[in-house]
Amino acid sequence: MVTGLWVLGVISLGAISQEWEEVLYVEGEVASRALCSLKLDKDWEATRETDFEQLHVIWPQREKSRMWEEIGLEAVHRDNSGRIIQLDTEHFQHRLRYRAGRLVSIYTRDGWEDHEYIVVWKDGLPVRLVGYLEHIELRYNKSRLLVRAIETWLDEPEVRREILVRGVSVDSRFPLPFSMGWLFTREGDLNSQWLTAWWLSEQRFSGVSSGEFQSVAASSL
Repeated sequence: MVTGLWVLGVISLGAISQEWEEVLYVEGEVASRALCSLKLDKDWEATRETDFEQLHVIWPQREKSRMWEEIGLEAVHRDNSGRIIQLDTEHFQHRLRYRAGRLVSIYTRDGWEDHEYIVVWKDGLPVRLVGYLEHIELRYNKSRLLVRAIETWLDEPEVRREILVRGVSVDSRFPLPFSMGWLFTREGDLNSQWLTAWWLSEQRFSGVSSGEFQSVAASSL
């Protein structure tokens, strides 16, 4: 899972990019830091740089039907209002539950176990995703844009991961860098571009060595 500092902006020739810094703390000390970027021009391009390695990959854009296949998506169920209530894949199922028009839980069932995130709202924005082991706190600025996310784990209380979000531009095709982040936008809305965001969140740096440039699926975005 990659988290960190996201900066979203439009650059020359219509390309759109995101950059972030991933910071992992153990017992209050910085344990690792990674500078990452994701860019869309004609193709998708990703980089990841730490003190020990640099990774750089590129892969072509996908049609939605191809994304659907690569995710293993089999069915999308919606209610009478058009909201997604269930997503079926080859290996697991997401169920989304709403109350008073807001998403209140994300229940996932796979062949081994069940998971659930409770979505906590405040002033019309999702402020916490509370799972069995993982808690994600979301913080917003006065303009109601996501500026920080903090991940903690009950089974590893000494560990936390922080995401500091900067910039004001948003492109919802880019997933927010935490569990189930492809479902949400920086404004706290449900993501209409969830399929692209989900597909991006599933990509990995596969067998890429330091400094190597390959046209392969990109990593932990």
